[in-house]
Amino acid sequence: GGCPGMSIAMGIEYAVENGVSIINLSLGSDYGQAFDDELVLAIDAASAMGVLTIASAANCGDNPYCTGTPGAAVSAMSVAQTTVPGDFLPFVIVESSKYEAS
Repeated sequence: GGCPGMSIAMGIEYAVENGVSIINLSLGSDYGQAFDDELVLAIDAASAMGVLTIASAANCGDNPYCTGTPGAAVSAMSVAQTTVPGDFLPFVIVESSKYEAS
């Protein structure tokens, strides 16, 4: 199964037009997905309207190179799993800037 990025983008636009404040997208594949311009533009447009989009960094377990659209969109808040339950990394990367936990 799958869903074209344009269809998801249309869903984002519909949600924004109908007053949502947060959109949650949990999408991914075993090896990431290609950068999808329509989906990224919809996420950026939602952000410009004050809507936060939270997107999975990927749903591919421990496979390398799997972050793609929508998690790679600049205006999306991207979330990911940890390698060990309850084990968190001591840093976060936001728009190419690394922030250490204090």
